[in-house]
Amino acid sequence: MVQEIRAYGWGWDSHAYFLAARHLNYSSLPNSVGAYLYAPAFAEILRPAAMLLPWPDFAALWSISAALTLAFLLRPLSLPWRVALLYFSLWEVASGNVHWLIAVAVAMGFRRPAFWTIPMLTKALPGLGIVWFAVRKEWRSLGEAILVPAAIVTFSYSVDPRPWHAWVALLRESLRHPSGTAVSIDFPVWIRAAVSLIIIVYAARSSRPPLVAVAVCLASPNWALAAVIVLYAIPVLSNAPIPSTAERSYILNPAGESGDSRTGDGGSHPREDVDEAPGRVEDLFGHLVGREAPGDVPREGSDVPGDQYLPGN
Repeated sequence: MVQEIRAYGWGWDSHAYFLAARHLNYSSLPNSVGAYLYAPAFAEILRPAAMLLPWPDFAALWSISAALTLAFLLRPLSLPWRVALLYFSLWEVASGNVHWLIAVAVAMGFRRPAFWTIPMLTKALPGLGIVWFAVRKEWRSLGEAILVPAAIVTFSYSVDPRPWHAWVALLRESLRHPSGTAVSIDFPVWIRAAVSLIIIVYAARSSRPPLVAVAVCLASPNWALAAVIVLYAIPVLSNAPIPSTAERSYILNPAGESGDSRTGDGGSHPREDVDEAPGRVEDLFGHLVGREAPGDVPREGSDVPGDQYLPGN
């Protein structure tokens, strides 16, 4: 890391974003100094900060944001682990890459699907994480995860389509002639993408969100060791358990009603416990954000993930 700082200066990756935000071009190939490889919309989002701040201030803001964010993601761990992993992340802070932003997107994307816009507009393939919603038939979340970046891309393309054509051409060229580094994995990106997709499907069916972080890390197109920073989302995901598909269905529809959910027999007779329905939705929300809803008492001896959130326990 010291050699890179001496050769390229602090924030050699974020400097590429800074330059692209001021004047966007796709003339450099991956792993070359100053190469900007992400979608035009990402540079356009950074443009106000890049135009208002000189490079030293932009670099300081980016590095401080990365360090604080990584410390936040690691907060569930014990102090020794936090110190060790923060030390390992110094490369990410010094280089100014976007892996820390993708880690945030993975950590928050299950509750706020719009966060998946970040990997889609940067490294693109890590956006495969939204397959989680499709497998679990969470259509509203899937719609949000798709529509938000689609709206951004549509607006950006309507303003100036030329950078988008240049970006697509760069992606094609980099896939035909990938360039690696001393800490990269020379493995076809399509194989890694397929493996990532399998992991995401398994994670969704078994309700294991930390595995999505592994899949997103593996799906990084030009994979290098620095991509493991995406795994820093795991402590947050491990402390926010998500109910299985069957448990989720039971929480929302515990009696298995086939008719009106507000009647006990599918007919017109109102159920006596109709006022408890909002509580069940609240129980589910509490489970999704990793906290117990009021009145929840874990079942002693239960070995079923999320069992303590089921009504009546």
